[in-house]
Amino acid sequence: MLCFSLSVLTGKDYLNKGDKYLLQSGLFITMIADFMILFTDYLALGVGIFSIVHILYIMRYERNKSRLLLVRMVFLLLIILGIYLVTNFLIMEINLLFAAALFYAVALIISVIKAIKSYRHKLFPYPNRSFIALGMVLFLLCDINVGIFNIIILTSNSNGIASLLYNISGLLMWFFYLPSQVLLSLSGYDFSSFSKKYRTGELL
Repeated sequence: MLCFSLSVLTGKDYLNKGDKYLLQSGLFITMIADFMILFTDYLALGVGIFSIVHILYIMRYERNKSRLLLVRMVFLLLIILGIYLVTNFLIMEINLLFAAALFYAVALIISVIKAIKSYRHKLFPYPNRSFIALGMVLFLLCDINVGIFNIIILTSNSNGIASLLYNISGLLMWFFYLPSQVLLSLSGYDFSSFSKKYRTGELL
């Protein structure tokens, strides 16, 4: 909630309206997804909602190809749902969470790749592009630890190494997650506007 508020506080000092709406929508939906995952039993729905966040970020990092990227993500979702339904009804029953997690993982990886490419090709001004790339890498590191944490829970493994990984991953997921959200929240701010206000004395 604080990170979403931080993004809203940019006021009129944003890069552009399209980028503002995509970023703030992503941060708002992140709040909903976090609530679903942390405080309800609807984990598959929470992961699915989180996937929407990365789809919005993918569109943000490649604005000129946003429609094509959206179509591809919908197509990928339909393929994964199709495989899930066939497997569930004809082979064996599996939890919908696995299908949601697979789609989320693909969306996350694509989002991180697009963020790094946007940094390399300087699609955003400095320091925004650095915030985006670093924020998304930290996001990925967070979710790797979330994956390790939940795999240990699902396998009910309680040996020494598993217990150690469980405790470490439980700490690291938050260690990476908060900075990632702060950096992404700041990545939509027009820092050149801040510099102009400082030079003209508006901030004094």
